[in-house]
Amino acid sequence: MTQSKDPRREDLIRKFTPIEVEEELDFTNILVSILSFSSMIFKNKWFAWASLVGTISGFLDGKAQTSISQGNLTNIIMSGVAFVVMYTPIIFPQKISESPK
Repeated sequence: MTQSKDPRREDLIRKFTPIEVEEELDFTNILVSILSFSSMIFKNKWFAWASLVGTISGFLDGKAQTSISQGNLTNIIMSGVAFVVMYTPIIFPQKISESPK
């Protein structure tokens, strides 16, 4: 069964116009990204904890569907790497062998 265009119903055919959504910048995510990368580079535990809290709050706010694409996954990985770099020597201390004198 094929459909043919009815010239009497031209007024019922509406042209499709996509909805325009204005993307607003997520300044919290930008700040958390800066904190997570700087915590890994400078080994600052306060930056790491702040970025972890900010990342978790980014997951828990209303934008959970887009949070992974906005970099929250990267932020949590960088915070995790910073924690491993900072706290692994404390958990597993290295044994320093003393040279005989």
